Amino acid sequence: MRWVRCCVDFDRSLNTLGNAMEIRRWAVHRGFRSLIVVTSHYHMPRAMAEIAHQLPDATLLPFPVISERMRTEPWWASAATAKLLVSEYLKYIVAQLRIRLNPAHGTGEPS
Repeated sequence: MRWVRCCVDFDRSLNTLGNAMEIRRWAVHRGFRSLIVVTSHYHMPRAMAEIAHQLPDATLLPFPVISERMRTEPWWASAATAKLLVSEYLKYIVAQLRIRLNPAHGTGEPS
């Protein structure tokens, strides 16, 4: 597990905003100006919005992950999947409203 100690950083945040703030601290500390964002395809719009708000000058490259179930089954065929997607969409709208109400929050500098 030596490679984990050398090359892996674990995030302790509990939500997408906290994760974006942790990413900002991590990227600024290490001098990164571009990041590959890997997350579920349905979560990608909100993750990109939150990270872009925290790192407005960074280049973000999305790499959405789609589960086999999501790939093969229509979202409306499962109540659980439909609930997940609607919930994520509502969270995205709330995040966009918060970002628009506080546009200068993400400065790219560590807090």
